Amino acid sequence: MRLTKKSNINSTPRQLKLPLDLEKIIDFSDPVYTFGDVMDHIDLTIYFAEEGCKTGRPRCDAQKLLKVILFAFMEHGIS
Repeated sequence: MRLTKKSNINSTPRQLKLPLDLEKIIDFSDPVYTFGDVMDHIDLTIYFAEEGCKTGRPRCDAQKLLKVILFAFMEHGIS
């Protein structure tokens, strides 16, 4: 019995390439830098649950997720 290897290829040879220097694209006076600087100086660990639970899929970084949500709220408010 001869086995044949069949695989689905769901990719293309073209890949997305991000620029290596993002600082050149985002202006220094952009609110992202100010917001990031302020949030980096705040201790957010008291607002999150302990990391002891290991069920399900791996967790995303809770601090980064909170920063994204708060920045979106800062930019767009409640819609």
